[in-house]
Order: sequence, then structure tokens, then C-alpha cells
Amino acid sequence: MRSRRRLGWILPAVVALAFTIEASDVAAQPAAAPPSSPSAADVSRARALFEAGGRAYDDAKFDVALKAFQQAYAIVPRDGLLFSIAQTHRRLYTTTGDAAQYAEAVKLYREYVSKAGSGGRKADAVRALEELEARPPAGGVPAPSPTATAAPAPVASQTLLYAYSSTPGVLVSLDGGKPTPPDTFSVKPGLHKLRFSAPGFVDHEMEVEALNGELVPVSKDLEEKPAKLDIDTSDGAEVSVDGRFIGEAPLTAPLELTSGTHFIAVQKVGRKTRAETVVLARDAKKTLDLGLDTTVQRDVSFAILGSAGAAVVASGVLAGFAIARHNQAQEIIDLRETTGIDEAQLSQYDDARVERDRFVIASAAVGGAGIALGVLGIGLMFADPPERAVPSQLRPTPSDEKKDERRPPTEMELVGVAPIVGPDGFGAQALFQF
Repeated sequence: MRSRRRLGWILPAVVALAFTIEASDVAAQPAAAPPSSPSAADVSRARALFEAGGRAYDDAKFDVALKAFQQAYAIVPRDGLLFSIAQTHRRLYTTTGDAAQYAEAVKLYREYVSKAGSGGRKADAVRALEELEARPPAGGVPAPSPTATAAPAPVASQTLLYAYSSTPGVLVSLDGGKPTPPDTFSVKPGLHKLRFSAPGFVDHEMEVEALNGELVPVSKDLEEKPAKLDIDTSDGAEVSVDGRFIGEAPLTAPLELTSGTHFIAVQKVGRKTRAETVVLARDAKKTLDLGLDTTVQRDVSFAILGSAGAAVVASGVLAGFAIARHNQAQEIIDLRETTGIDEAQLSQYDDARVERDRFVIASAAVGGAGIALGVLGIGLMFADPPERAVPSQLRPTPSDEKKDERRPPTEMELVGVAPIVGPDGFGAQALFQF
């Protein structure tokens, strides 16, 4: 890219040469340090100017870049900045044809080569110098300035604020004026207000002091407004975002998330885990429907518990029949003690006793089966932990792709469990559908 190629000429110069100053180096200066020794604040200001110059250079605002580099060099006279200034003069010459820029570039390249020794960007400077000397201005080269210096008189004596930002679509307004793309503002010395704004980002206003005749860089990357995501799911379900637990549904407020792709998962005991990916824009609002279906195991447990309840009811019915037969036999006993009974009544007594005993056995058996089924159903209900959501389980959201309602051909679903009771025994049958 053009921007990377241009900036590549400059960044190594400052990283390797211009600002290789550790805090300990500054703190360790003796009390009688020379006045020219840069302080930590000087280095910080020079670095800000260099970064602003690099941004202006990348945007082909070479006059602004030159002023920023010259101010940085005046604060911290490092050889790396000397190379950057020469580079900027060369670009001004190639874009404007100004012979004075040519002369300054040649002079500063030579100065840098003499100071850089064998390191830094000496090879680059020599190559650039050879290219310039091979193609001098058509009108001749003006006489160089009497002294070789990297910081000649400023390119302009204007007081400037150079506003820039990496935020996409950012606009800047000066002192309440109309917002415009980031640029260099010519202002009067003193305090000024700059307001940075962009769609989907939080506005930011700052107060900046413009220094007479200087360029003051002002950089601000805005904080993006979060997207808001509502999740509609079963109460009590655990909600996680990007593998991090957020809370249990229903959530008290929409989730505020950064723009981009997120992995949303909800899970609950006895329910099938749901996981979806969502792509959110800055300051967007979206609702995600993640209703949870019961698991097959939970459905089986409900069916078994229902069968257990039916078995208990059946046991009670059989017990009632047993009591009725017992009462019938008891009535015949009572009749025998008062008036006597005949052979037919005696036969009825024997039949009533036999049926009573059968109903007692059947009631006990069915009741026991009901209790066993109840224990099994409760065990299946509580031994049904949610499935852990992993990225491989992602499915398209209903809004993005229509759900396929067809069942997989190998899936079998339990419909119900029904008790079987007869005069000679008992049991249960399970009903499935494919």
C-alpha cells in the first residue's frame, strides 16, 4: 500500500535513532547536565510531533509533516529525525518541482550521511542522494544556506492545530464550527475546543492550547458505542458470550457488546443447548431467539413419571376392588353367624376371597412398579446435565436461514409408556416413533 511504503521510510528512523531514550537515562542525568539535554517531557512532546508528522506524510500533507518533523528535531535533535526531514523535502520537490526543496533535501541527506556512521538509514540516504543528484532541477540548483542545519526557518509562521484520528468516518469541529474531515486548522494562539465525532462512536470534546507560530498535533481515537443484544430464552437458562458466563435468563438488561462476531450460548438442565454466532455492528440493536427444547432424556423422564402416576392410580383402583371383594366375603361370614348360609352363598364366599387375594397381589405389584418407575423418572430428570456448547455446534439463526423441520432419519423419539394390567399379570409398554 502507498501509505505503508511511504511511512516505511520514516518509522525506522525514529524507532532506531530518534527516540531511543529510556526513562532511566533521563532520571540519571547529573545535576549539572547541559541545558540541551532533553527531558522526559521533551521526548514525549517530540514523539507526538513525529507521530503527527508521520501521519501527515502518509496523507501526502508534506508541508505539515515538514513542520512537525522540524519542531520535533528542534526539541530532540536526533539523526533519525534528520533523515525524516530530508525525506520530506525530497517529496516536496518531487510533487512541486521547487528547487529550494531539492537543495534542502540534498544538504540534509549529506548531513545525515556524515553523522550516521555505518548504521541507521545511511544506505537509504546514499541511494536517495544519488537519485536526486542524477536528476537536478531544470532551472539549476539554488545556492545552499550558509550553515547546514536541519531546522531552518519554519515553512510558515502560522499557528496550526493538526487534528487526526484512526477512527473510520471521523469528523472534527473547531470551536463549535461545522464538522469536517480531520485536517490542519489555522488558528489564533490560545485555547480552542476540538470535537471528534463519528457514526457508531462516542463523541469526544477536548480543549487544546495553540502555541504561537507552532504546529500542535491533536490525536484522538474514539471509543465505539456498544451493540445491544436481547436474548429471548427459557427462564433459568445460563447465558454465556464468547465462552464467558453472563448470567441467568431473564437478563435484566440487553447485553452491551463490541462490534464484530460473537458466540452466544444458552444452556439449562433438561434442555437442548443452543448456540449461535451473531455479527453485530456498532450501536446496533438486535434480538436473538434462543428458545430451548427439552432433551429426549427429559421427555423420557416425563413419560416414565406419567406412567408411574398411572400405575399408582391403577394400584389404588385394584386395592378398591380388593376391599370390595373383602367386604363381600365378610358379609357372607356375618350372615352365616346369624341365619346360616347355603351352598351357593358358600361358593360366593370362596370366589370373593380368591378375587380379593388376586386384586391385593395385583395392587401391590402395580403400586410397586409405579414406585420403581417414579424413582427411575426422577433419576433421569436430575441426571440430565446440559450439553456444553462448542463452536462446532453452531447453527444458523432462524432469521438468517429457515429451519429444517425434517427429523434426521436415525432419530427415534419416545411417545409414551403405558402400564399393562391383566388378571394374570402386569407390565408396561414403551411407544416410539421414527
